[in-house]
Amino acid sequence: MFRDEKLVGYVLVGDIDKAGMFTAFIKFEMALAGEAKDKLINAGPEVFLWPEKLFDETWNPAPAKAAR
Repeated sequence: MFRDEKLVGYVLVGDIDKAGMFTAFIKFEMALAGEAKDKLINAGPEVFLWPEKLFDETWNPAPAKAAR
């Protein structure tokens, strides 16, 4: 289910291995339009649909500065 180009809900039947990926699209409120939305609907979620900046900030955050 989409609202304003964002995934807001889903129902999985059968293979539920990628449920966490669908949940991440909802949690991080990622906008999906055009080809990316079609890929999510027809082929399922994949990391390559994530915006590069969000992926870097979420999975490769800059190290915290040491307290002085």
